[in-house]
Amino acid sequence: MSDSLFELSIASQAKPFPYGALATAIYINSKLSSKTPPISIVSQPLSLHDPADSSSNAKLLHKSGYLQVLSCYSDCSGATYTGSNVISKTLAEHLPSAGLWKEDSKGAVESASGLLDKLSSSETAVVTQALGYINESMTFKMHPAGNAFTVVDLLLWGGIKGNPQSVSVVLSGKYPEIERWYKEFVEVQPFIAQIHAFSKDSTAVHSNVLLV
Repeated sequence: MSDSLFELSIASQAKPFPYGALATAIYINSKLSSKTPPISIVSQPLSLHDPADSSSNAKLLHKSGYLQVLSCYSDCSGATYTGSNVISKTLAEHLPSAGLWKEDSKGAVESASGLLDKLSSSETAVVTQALGYINESMTFKMHPAGNAFTVVDLLLWGGIKGNPQSVSVVLSGKYPEIERWYKEFVEVQPFIAQIHAFSKDSTAVHSNVLLV
C-alpha cells in the first residue's frame, strides 16, 4: 500500500501529452525525496484528447487519510483535479516546500493558463502570437513569472513541449529570450531525463510507477 499523498494518473496515449503536470510531479518528488515520494505517478492504457467534457489526459487524485490507494482513473472517492494547469497549481500550492509556489504564483498561473491554450494550437499564427507575448515579457526577466523558478516555468515548458509546432518555432531563433530559457535552463534540468523516460513510449502501459 502506498503512503503517497497524491496519485497522478496520465493516459498513456494522451494528446497532447501533459508534460506540465508530469514535470511538476517529478520535480516535487525530486525535491521532497523520502522513503515514499509525496506523488505516485501512474500511466493508464487510455488514449484521450483535450479538450473533452467528461475526460482529460491527466487526473490528480488526492488520497484522503494518506493511506487510501486510488488506482482507478475516475469516479474515485476524494478530490479529483483534471487538466495539466490545475494539477500543477494544486501540487505546487499544496507542497510549497518544493519551492515552486511563490506569493504571486496564483495570478501568474492564471495568466499562463490562457497562453497554454494558444501554445497547443495547430495554427501557427496563434502559436507565434503567444510566443511573441512571452518573449517580450521575458526581456528583463530570467523566467516567465519573474526571476525565480516556479510552477509557471514547468507549465509553459510543458505547453511548448506538447506541441511539435511550438517547439519548432521556439528553436527557430525568432524568440531569443524564450529559446535561451528553454534550451539553457529548463531542458538541462536533471528531472527532464525522468520525464523523457516516462513519456518516450506513449503506447506502453505502465502501472504502479513511483518516480523519485
